[in-house]
Amino acid sequence: MTKGRGDLWGAASSGMVHPMARSTTPRPAPDAGFANTWNATDKVRRKQIRRLVRVGRPQETAADARLAVGFVGFQRSRLWYRFFWLWFPVVVLGALYAATLVHPLAIGVVLAVAANGFLVRWNFGRTEKVNAEFLAEAGSTPEKKKERLAPSGITLRPRAKKRAGGRASPTATSTL
Repeated sequence: MTKGRGDLWGAASSGMVHPMARSTTPRPAPDAGFANTWNATDKVRRKQIRRLVRVGRPQETAADARLAVGFVGFQRSRLWYRFFWLWFPVVVLGALYAATLVHPLAIGVVLAVAANGFLVRWNFGRTEKVNAEFLAEAGSTPEKKKERLAPSGITLRPRAKKRAGGRASPTATSTL
């Protein structure tokens, strides 16, 4: 066992980390500036930001949008989010089995909770897109990232439709 850092989002306060518990993939260090800003924000505003992120709605101000993107970035780095597809189906199937033993209405409740969990995770991925209007002021919109990945000088040709024989027709093109 080695001594851990014990920072805000790092190892436990005891500071002891098992060598096999370390991630093999590089993760960005937690942003201390964001942590200070988030902790300095009043509780009601933080709660509103979290709710709007979970529901998939845009924030009210540019400052809230930046906080929401930081909050989502923090949640994405957490273990429950990274291993979502490993534990979520197992828990849902176990809950469905238990619900079938209890009452048919319990099955509907389990499915509703599972759908809510899925939508929350999906909306975490949409936060930058939904708040793009506010983030455009800072110059960090997803559209600008796409422009960097695909320079404007590159044009893409539509795919050709396949004939019955399996070969593509040189004149037929699909519409996008």
